[in-house]
Amino acid sequence: MSAVQLTGIAIFEHVRQSGKGLTFLFDAQFFPATNGPLVVLLKYFNRNGELSFTDGSRFFVEANVTKMIDSVDPHYTEDIPEESRLTTKEFDMVGDIVWLCPAPKVNPPSRLPIFRVAGVAFNTHASTASFKIHPEQYVSLVKEAAGSTTTASIPAVKVTACPVLATIPDSPRYKFSKKPLPTNGRYIFMSGFLTKVERNNEEHAVRFCIDVETIAFLGNSLIAPRAASRTPAKNCSTTKKLKYTFDDTDEENNTSTPLKRKLSVASDASLTQTE
Repeated sequence: MSAVQLTGIAIFEHVRQSGKGLTFLFDAQFFPATNGPLVVLLKYFNRNGELSFTDGSRFFVEANVTKMIDSVDPHYTEDIPEESRLTTKEFDMVGDIVWLCPAPKVNPPSRLPIFRVAGVAFNTHASTASFKIHPEQYVSLVKEAAGSTTTASIPAVKVTACPVLATIPDSPRYKFSKKPLPTNGRYIFMSGFLTKVERNNEEHAVRFCIDVETIAFLGNSLIAPRAASRTPAKNCSTTKKLKYTFDDTDEENNTSTPLKRKLSVASDASLTQTE
């Protein structure tokens, strides 16, 4: 049993329809952690057709997500210029929207996204009050990619591990008690805020760092968690082909102000314009 769910305020960009017209895809930005915005390829089935979407619109979003893999197709349409399209390496995650609602009156919209994660804890370290967890979450675009790339020598991968480094931060709530650190091999369910996305030399996300707010222990696992990429991670700034920022929002129209240039992320996590 494992799962990864993301909840937060997102800015939608490169809105495009797929299939019969009720399915939408978005390049979504969630508020920056310490080293840049979380960029997620999101898919949504607009079942009743009651919502409309424009570039720069902001929504409360709840989605099932996992780490992006190279074989996923972003389904860009012809009206989106080639130079504006993101490669799979420029997305941190991919997911299916479960619920969303327009967010026109949130000012500022700078709220860290919260994750809910279930899976098996391992590499527990008491000195840093941290542990790792590699949950697997079903995502339709990952399953679609598995179907399109399966061969006799390359088996289908319908789910992918999502590497998480969880840390229980210092807090007054633990002043007179120990931090609730799980033992290795323990099933847990936790929630917490994203604080950092670790990326490799190619600026591809390799691990998601979360500060734990709540945790529940669910029993012991007899199966080791699936290993994730061993690519070394580093903290680096990223450049994304996105026009919108969490600053200078238009509250009345539920949109964010476009930039004339690509975004880059400064060391203090504020968004600036590249030359």
